[in-house]
Amino acid sequence: MKHFSLGIDIGGSKINFLIFNFLNRKILFKKRIDIRPKIKKQALLDLVKKEANEIIEKIGRKNILGIGLGVPGSLNIKKGSILKTPNIPSLAGLPIQKIFSDYFKIPVKIENDARAFVLAEYLYGAGQGACSIIGVTLGAGVGGGIMIDGKLWLGEAGSAGEVGHMTINRERRTERQKLLSFEDLVSRKGYLRFSKEKPEILQKRAEAGDKKSIEIFEKIGKDLGIGLANLVNILNPEKIIIGGRLIKAGDLLLRPAKKQMRRLFFSPLAKKTLILRTKLGEDAGAIGAANLFFRVGAGQFLTESSCGAVRWQKSVLPNSSKFSRFKK
Repeated sequence: MKHFSLGIDIGGSKINFLIFNFLNRKILFKKRIDIRPKIKKQALLDLVKKEANEIIEKIGRKNILGIGLGVPGSLNIKKGSILKTPNIPSLAGLPIQKIFSDYFKIPVKIENDARAFVLAEYLYGAGQGACSIIGVTLGAGVGGGIMIDGKLWLGEAGSAGEVGHMTINRERRTERQKLLSFEDLVSRKGYLRFSKEKPEILQKRAEAGDKKSIEIFEKIGKDLGIGLANLVNILNPEKIIIGGRLIKAGDLLLRPAKKQMRRLFFSPLAKKTLILRTKLGEDAGAIGAANLFFRVGAGQFLTESSCGAVRWQKSVLPNSSKFSRFKK
């Protein structure tokens, strides 16, 4: 039986590839490629095809159960197409699932990248054992995904979880001023309101004690806290898990965020919601993408209890070989 899946996480600044082994729930191989902002559609498609093909040939096509794609933006899951993706606008309208399934001759599933992230954290990471979790990813944009009773919550039209597009700006004074979204305030573009330096540079300076850099993280952390408090007041999840490259700032962001949240909670019991950093790091999106196909095509390995706990049954299949022993 096929027991490997290729997970591909396409982001605004990078693409992560990994092979996931469902027998031991481990990553067999992974690779990251940085991409330029606003990459053209054909260049991105050619890049994904080339890299994925090399990986598939090494693993052996006969061993691949399927390919899971985590894609940013609004999707039509039923049709396998991208409706809108602000950080890679060239992909809008693309029937990406059909393009790749026709090319690779392997079944393909797609999902929003942030929902793939939260699925991975639920199954293997910081969300394990919880009934309800929200995932928030901070990077070139802000993504979100919601798990309720062990299921991804998609909403009526499949667009649930777009937390980055909440309007939370509290400083608008005239009708002409643009209302700012959560993404405007806490993604990479949010840092540009205060500095031309990259967030990673600001983080190093803040950790070295630079007051101006610390103040920037405090301001962005407060805005992060406003958005997270909104999510807790509306959905009251057990856990909110934060991932993406910008969460590497850790307590520089989370300390002011949590302080702000405590001010804005409606219910005294809202403080029970745990605010956690990703346990799977930058692999989470691709792990979730790989598991999209597994949950559809090989669910016999997985059983779910009535509320969030995941049990893995022992498999009678043989253990997998190491990547280096596969067909070259």
